[in-house]
Amino acid sequence: MKSRAIALLLIASCLRASGFENAYWAWQRNEPPSAREIEELRRQGVRTIYWQIGELVEAGAVWRWNARFELPASTGELRFVPVVRLESRERTPFSTVANASLVSALTPAIQGADELQIDYDAPDRLLGDYAATLKEIHKLVPRLSITALPHWERPSAVRESKGAADEMLAMLYEFEPDRKGGAPLPFISP
Repeated sequence: MKSRAIALLLIASCLRASGFENAYWAWQRNEPPSAREIEELRRQGVRTIYWQIGELVEAGAVWRWNARFELPASTGELRFVPVVRLESRERTPFSTVANASLVSALTPAIQGADELQIDYDAPDRLLGDYAATLKEIHKLVPRLSITALPHWERPSAVRESKGAADEMLAMLYEFEPDRKGGAPLPFISP
């Protein structure tokens, strides 16, 4: 346990020294961070929290809020970036009518924000449509980031999503079925 803690400290130190930004996601939370939490974030050098402000669910061609969470006010030391989770079971979730509904639902929720992050697990067949929708959403904010599934690093997926967002953050958890007793999958493949 002690060696694991030392390894984590070394990794954190290397990341800080190499210019990587420490940031966290806060999911499904209404309460702003407590003074104690803010102090811990300061100690870790965290300046950005990606804060889920809600989930939009599509039914037919209409996107509606399923859950909403209060976005804390940013301070000089800590910036809160709104994150919206999209859920759709529709075969064509990004039609012209659906996109208008999505933009309409997002606009008041992110008014005044300088950045937005979208979290959506787009199936491969929808990456092109999703990228086109992201370009429409990007008109609402100066900076747009998205969460990405690990396999989106393929050249075809990168081409399809080019120019849709300023940043893609790969979600590197639970993307392969557990194999009892099997060796862990590589963290990244070349």
